[in-house]
Amino acid sequence: MISAKVTYNTSQETKDPDKLWLEICAKRDACDKAMKKIKEMAFFFSSVAVVEKKVQENECEEGKDGDEETANNSSQKKKKIYWPAISYWIALQSRDGLRMSTIPVHSALLDTGMEVTAKSVQECSRGKEENAVAPLCTTVKDHNNSFLQRKVDVSFQHCLEALESQMLEEPVPSIHGSERVVRLQVGSPVFSSELQNRAIPALTRAGLEFDVFGIENVKESESQQSIGKALSKSPVVVALNKIERAMAKLGYALHKGDVFKKNEASMYTFEHACSIKKFLSVLANNDQLKEIIITNFNKLESILADPECEFTKQIRINYDLIEVLNGWCFSLSQRRFVQNPIKEVGKECPRAFVQYSHTKEPEAKYFQEILENSLSPTGVTYFCEYYLRLLNHGIKQHKEKVMCLIGEPNSGKTSLFTPITRIIPARYLLFCSCF
Repeated sequence: MISAKVTYNTSQETKDPDKLWLEICAKRDACDKAMKKIKEMAFFFSSVAVVEKKVQENECEEGKDGDEETANNSSQKKKKIYWPAISYWIALQSRDGLRMSTIPVHSALLDTGMEVTAKSVQECSRGKEENAVAPLCTTVKDHNNSFLQRKVDVSFQHCLEALESQMLEEPVPSIHGSERVVRLQVGSPVFSSELQNRAIPALTRAGLEFDVFGIENVKESESQQSIGKALSKSPVVVALNKIERAMAKLGYALHKGDVFKKNEASMYTFEHACSIKKFLSVLANNDQLKEIIITNFNKLESILADPECEFTKQIRINYDLIEVLNGWCFSLSQRRFVQNPIKEVGKECPRAFVQYSHTKEPEAKYFQEILENSLSPTGVTYFCEYYLRLLNHGIKQHKEKVMCLIGEPNSGKTSLFTPITRIIPARYLLFCSCF
């Protein structure tokens, strides 16, 4: 990925800035056209941008004559001028997996007469996506800037009128139209489907205003079709597809390298079932899957047991929710029951399911008696607060206090933590005995 800023060179800056703004739409079209010719081009965002510069005030005033003293006085004054520019965020396809150089971008724009400043974006790795997203945000941030949109409207109309005068011999009623500040150009069919089905709808829902070009004209080449056909015949891919269908049919799902199964009594909750190795061993008993699983067992296990495996959509666990009966869930952050909070069943699930009705009054008799017999009222409040904090997931501060109980055997320690063990899986709990 590459971010770039395209500006007018020094010789063009002697022109009136207003004239340059009138030409900005045509100039962006020329630069975009040059960009699309890059062989490795996947897709890119381009945006009309503005560059603020300070120039001598006398350089911006034409047709004024004066003596040398007047010129010297005016040369001391500086004025802000807003020059048009074009900002790019470019995605290129690397053939050898190495980071792409900015040279193809400079070469492509060489004949446009513009100055190019380009740099490679840091690699987009999991957990550090902001390194790649930050330059993209810089490119699209002015998508609804009223100043830039007015400049684009005027430039587009100017280009349209110039085209009419060249193409039409007889006058026609005035044609009105415009384009947006930001546009997305798609150059590779490999990314067309993903952009059209996921990225573009997501950006639109987020409120980004932009034009899209290239998707409707993209067609898969014969080489890409042959790669797809070869990949679909791979025994590992065939096995993975069959396993995915079997998991969906039987009510299983993947989560961070383990297999979870839908709790039959719940509406949303999936619970830990077994390891990938055990699950594949069970599936291998099926006559239709036995041969293909046993033949590729090690490869399948290494792929599916990877916590970051994305071959199949992994289920997301919402650690704020505990499901109870009839589709109700208890929200830990709100500390109340909420109805039908899961919108994508099978894609997201609560952290646990408890056979409990949200209308039932809690029966805290023994729990309450243990606390009242052991602690002061202030101590009970303190205990209950830290008791609930045991359910916090991934938000504890470094070296934050964690509750633990110390006491004689059979003094009721385990009984106090019984409610927690119904929510947090036993494999995440630690019980110690001291002698």
